[in-house]
Amino acid sequence: MKIKLYHRKRSFSPVAMADIAFLLLIFLILTTNANNNGNIKLPFFKYSQKVSYPKKIIVAVKEDGSILLDSKPFNLKNMSIFLDTLPDKKNTIVRFIADRNTDYSNVDKVLSLLKDKDILKIVLVTKEPVNGKTK
Repeated sequence: MKIKLYHRKRSFSPVAMADIAFLLLIFLILTTNANNNGNIKLPFFKYSQKVSYPKKIIVAVKEDGSILLDSKPFNLKNMSIFLDTLPDKKNTIVRFIADRNTDYSNVDKVLSLLKDKDILKIVLVTKEPVNGKTK
């Protein structure tokens, strides 16, 4: 007597793959070290250019978060008032300097203020590495 074996056709289930992807995503989120304090070190740029722009406005953000506008101390409110008095905002060039150890949230506040005042021509001043070293 011959026994008949029934072979089931196996199929791929996309639902199972979605479950696996979801579990991997949860694992990735839980194991990632998130640092939300906004501290970054501004990088050195190996391929920067020396460009001469007419001196319009120099904005500097120091490591402690204080703002200098043409070497004079300003806060965001006073800087906003000063920027409102500029005659030709669309063509104003801002040279932006930030300390490498500046909290990025301070840099972002100043850049956002410049954007809100329609000052979009911003030159980021960087430092080239000395002998290939970035320290």
